[in-house]
Amino acid sequence: MSSSTVFSGYRWIEPLHTLTALLEEPPVLARFKCGSWVRDRPTEEMNPSDYLLPKPDINWTAALVEWGWLLPPKCIPICVTCFGDVFLTAESGVYLLDLEEAAFDRYCETESSLLRTLSQDDDADVLLYSSLVDRLRCVGLSIDPLRCYHFKMPTILGGEVDVDNVGTNTIDERVRFCGDLHRQIKDLPDGTPVRFRVTDS
Repeated sequence: MSSSTVFSGYRWIEPLHTLTALLEEPPVLARFKCGSWVRDRPTEEMNPSDYLLPKPDINWTAALVEWGWLLPPKCIPICVTCFGDVFLTAESGVYLLDLEEAAFDRYCETESSLLRTLSQDDDADVLLYSSLVDRLRCVGLSIDPLRCYHFKMPTILGGEVDVDNVGTNTIDERVRFCGDLHRQIKDLPDGTPVRFRVTDS
């Protein structure tokens, strides 16, 4: 059996051994992950709350000031993703501030419907980077209530959505950094050369 073989929603990867997973369903193939055998969870069974952090106790006014060019007034943060993207309430519903794409789009009607909407969204894996988060947890890169994952090279500048391009940062610093970056480049024509300098704080 090939290491990329897909069988009934489960993926078999190295090392290749024969194993029957003892699950509620009939025996299926499992995969080896971080020293143990686990079921390869289908996307539709993803639990969105595993990839959300409660609203961190930070100075949100200061954190969002760099996004003043994009956000309407009176936005109230309610939670963040593991990559620091912010769900906020505004007058007409719940919105997602996507830090990498510099997008602010209405996502659902109410805060109480957020988890339900995410669980029914075929694109939730993309919004929450859940597959990448699983890989980061597997290699031991952890976050806490005040820290999130951070792309070392922003994706808008060509950074890869890959484990090797991910570190951690404080949530407020990531929110400010991305807002400041997008503010500076938002009016540049596509293909404009950009000099990106990273300095230690």
